[in-house]
Amino acid sequence: MIYRRHTGKNLIYAMIAIALIILTITSGFGSVPAFADTSSYTSVLTDLQKDEEFMTVDYPDNENDRSITVISIAESTGGELFIYTYQPCQDTTYLNATQISMSLSDKLTGETDKPEDLTPEDRPLLYNLTLISCESVFCKYKVNGFTVRKTPERYYNIVSIFRKWLDGDPETGNDNTVKSVYYRVGKLYKAETVDGVVKYLCKDVDVIEIKNPYVDFLSYYDGMTWGSAFGLEPDKYTDVHYIAFSPDRQIDTLKEADVTYTTHSYKIEPFGGGTNYGEKSEPQYITLKGDMTGSTPGGFLAGKFTWKCIQRTEEFIKLTKLNEDSYAYDNIKDTEFILVFHTTPYTKKEVWDFGQGHSYEITGTKVSDVVILRLMFETNGRTYNLGTLMNQQEGDDVPGNNTQPISFWAYVWRCIVRLFNGTATLVEQIVAIAAIFICLLFLPAVLIVLSLVFPAFRTVMKTIFKNLLTFFKYLFTGLWWVISRPFVWLGKGIKKISERRTAAPSKPKAKPAKRKTRRKTKKTKKGR
Repeated sequence: MIYRRHTGKNLIYAMIAIALIILTITSGFGSVPAFADTSSYTSVLTDLQKDEEFMTVDYPDNENDRSITVISIAESTGGELFIYTYQPCQDTTYLNATQISMSLSDKLTGETDKPEDLTPEDRPLLYNLTLISCESVFCKYKVNGFTVRKTPERYYNIVSIFRKWLDGDPETGNDNTVKSVYYRVGKLYKAETVDGVVKYLCKDVDVIEIKNPYVDFLSYYDGMTWGSAFGLEPDKYTDVHYIAFSPDRQIDTLKEADVTYTTHSYKIEPFGGGTNYGEKSEPQYITLKGDMTGSTPGGFLAGKFTWKCIQRTEEFIKLTKLNEDSYAYDNIKDTEFILVFHTTPYTKKEVWDFGQGHSYEITGTKVSDVVILRLMFETNGRTYNLGTLMNQQEGDDVPGNNTQPISFWAYVWRCIVRLFNGTATLVEQIVAIAAIFICLLFLPAVLIVLSLVFPAFRTVMKTIFKNLLTFFKYLFTGLWWVISRPFVWLGKGIKKISERRTAAPSKPKAKPAKRKTRRKTKKTKKGR
C-alpha cells in the first residue's frame, strides 16, 4: 500500500473556523448567510501551496483538454470536505464539476473475502459539489450536505467526478442523451487524526468501466377493466426501466449492482395543451441482486410479464421477444448484461370534444440521470467489489418494445425476405406471396410497355430473352436427359431380357436316369 502524504493544512482550518465565528456573532443571526460563508473560504492556491510537494508548473493549461482531475482533498475544522481539482482548459473553457461518486470505506477496492459483510457505507453515493474558488487551472469545491465524521480514521473512496455535458463532447450514437460526463478518479484517501493533527494518505484503487450503456424501458398493458372498456377511466400500463451494458473485463457471474436515477412525473394535455412536468426527485438508489425478480400486474387480455433484475442480454431478448423490428434490439444485442431497476405507471385516456374531435390525455414518469455506481461479481472463482465509471444518461420517450415504423415498400420487402428465410408470420407470408404474385402478373406488361417506348430497351430485352430461351432450352434438355436416363436404361434392360427369352427358349430339364443296381444271388451248397 503506497500513500502520498498531505500536511500543513491545520492553520488554514483554524483561520476558517475563527472567521466563521466572527461572522456569526457580528451578523446577529443564528446561521451564517450563504454568501458570507462562501466568502470566508481560503483560495484554492492558498490551500494547495501549503503542500511542499505541490508545483504549479506540473499542471499546464491546455485549451483542448476538458478533463477534470482530482489532485487532493481536505477536511475543515467545521466538518466540511473540500475537493481540489486540476482543469486544464479552465482559462479558455469554463468548467464546473457537479458531482462525485464516493464511498466512505476501504472495501470498494477490488477483491473481497466476505461480500456478505458489506454495509451501506461500503457502497458509493453521488454527492453534489459547490465551487468555492477557481484560480487558473485549479478549482476548489465543497461537498454539499456532508459532515466529516469524528472518528480517528476516515476513508474517502472517490470513484469518479462529473461535469455537465457540453457541445463537442462524445455522444451516445443512439436515442440516449448524456446528461453528465464522468472522469476517472479511482483514489482512496485516508484521513487520520493523531494528537490533534490530521494527516492525509492516498492510494490508487481499481475501478471498472461501463461500456456501451443503453437506458430504455418496455411498456406492458395492465389489462382491461370495466371502466376502461367504456371510456370511464384510462388504459393503464407499466413501464419497465432497464439499462443494458458491457463491462471492460470478464464477468462470470454478476452478483450485485448499485444503480442511481432521478424521476419526474409528466402530463400531456389533450388537444395540444402542452406537457406539464413535476419536480425532479432527489437521486434514488437501488441495490440489485442476482436472485431479485419483478413482474407487471397483468389482467384481463394482458399477460403478466416477469423478469430477473440481473440477467444476460441474450436471456432478456428471448424473454421479451425483442427482434430487429423493435426500437431497442439494435442497441442492446451486442451488450452482455441487463439491469432492470425501476417500474413506473403510464396512463392513456381517450378524450372527445364536439368542437375539437378526438384526442388523448397521458400521464407518465420520466426516468433520467441513470448511473451504475458499483458492481460485485465473480470471475475465476474470486469475488470483486468495484466502483464503476459511467456517464449519467437517459433514454427517449418511446418504449423499446414498440415496433419501428417503416415505409410500405420496406415492409413488403421485409415480408418477402422473411418468407424465404423461414421467419415470416402468417400475415407476413400472405403479404409476401401476394406481392410476388402481383409482380409476376404485371412484369410482362411492364416489359412490353418499356419495349414500345424505348427501342434500345427492346433490343436489349430481345437479346436477353434470346439468351434466356437458349439457356432454358439447354437447361431443360439436360434436366430431361438426367431424369429420363434411369427409365431408358431400365427399358433397354427389359428389352434385352425379352429378346433372350424369345431367341433361346429354355428346354425342360431331363429326369435323371435311374441307377442300375445288381441283384446279389445267394449261392447254396449242393450236397454230395
